[in-house]
Amino acid sequence: MEFNCWKNSYNTFGGSALYSPIASLLTVELAGMNYGDAIREIDITANLRSKTRNPLPTLESLFDRFHEYITSLPSVTFRRTKQKLELAWLR
Repeated sequence: MEFNCWKNSYNTFGGSALYSPIASLLTVELAGMNYGDAIREIDITANLRSKTRNPLPTLESLFDRFHEYITSLPSVTFRRTKQKLELAWLR
């Protein structure tokens, strides 16, 4: 089982000093558990709202799309062919 923890904002995506160690902890703590063949990977994403509400120049449409997307959170998506579970929430 592989765990990945990410942070996401309107202009960034990736690991972080805060969230990435959580994936390592989950991998170590839950390594011995058998989840069957349905899920091989779990992605956990914390979506971060903009603090300033002032997008960078030329990123206005990306800013608007992202803030529209976060209104649909939290979400859980199972991708059967990839054997992946995706968890996303607003932080």
